[in-house]
Amino acid sequence: EGKKVVEIGCGRGEYLQILAGCDVDASGIEYGLDSVSFAREIGLDVTQMFIETGGEIIPDGPFEGFLLLNFLEHLPDPSSVLAGIHKNLRDGGIGLVEVPNFDMIVEKSLFTEFVADHLFYFSRDTLSTTLTRNGFNLIACDESWHGYTISAVVQKREPINFSKADDLRKQMCMEFESFLNQYPNKQVAIWGAGHQAFAVMSLANLKDKICYVVDSALFKQDHFTPGTHIPIVSPERFFDKPACAIVVIAGSYTSEVVDIIKGKYLDNVDIAILENYKLEVVSGKV
Repeated sequence: EGKKVVEIGCGRGEYLQILAGCDVDASGIEYGLDSVSFAREIGLDVTQMFIETGGEIIPDGPFEGFLLLNFLEHLPDPSSVLAGIHKNLRDGGIGLVEVPNFDMIVEKSLFTEFVADHLFYFSRDTLSTTLTRNGFNLIACDESWHGYTISAVVQKREPINFSKADDLRKQMCMEFESFLNQYPNKQVAIWGAGHQAFAVMSLANLKDKICYVVDSALFKQDHFTPGTHIPIVSPERFFDKPACAIVVIAGSYTSEVVDIIKGKYLDNVDIAILENYKLEVVSGKV
């Protein structure tokens, strides 16, 4: 009741007139000036505009709902238009998208349906993929009007919230800084030359703060870490001339690596591990 609904490519307002009889605040956008003028003359709220880049702001938005009826197939860049619709919807906004059914065209050999102004042809699968790839969750997608049309009901999908991950990253970087400050002159090593360890080294800006990285994989030894350019050495190198402290970032092998280090009785080496992005000292004086 009273929700704002916009029709994209509303033409002369045929569907807007139907919406006017419902208890919604209906408006439309249309590029054709003659159609816009006609719709306005019969009392409809229509703006002359076209979504081209996806960044356009539709007047009177944001909207709770939208209609895109037999228009998507005419657009040279459907993704940009869908992005623009997504931008102008409220959280949880819903929409109805209808296109000619390409599956029926093929099945019944409807060669007269191939027309110059239809730039795209959609099956149920390709329409579903197009909508989900452009920020919408698919609620329903069915054939209508004797199979001639595909009707999809969609809902705006919100972007994944990475704020918690960013908070963990910041906390991890602070813990690394605090830990490394106790060992001046690059006296700390890292055990683990996997992708997670590489990411940690880059994100925590460890390029000039770690003396070397230890890894048992022969093909990694005598090379450098990507991004941070820290030398990768063998475990034997560490055991022969150990650093003052070592941080183990070895995923599911972390406990095993800690046991190996402790088994060498390196009493003067402090050992820390990174678990769930938290730095924990497991052995030593720190």
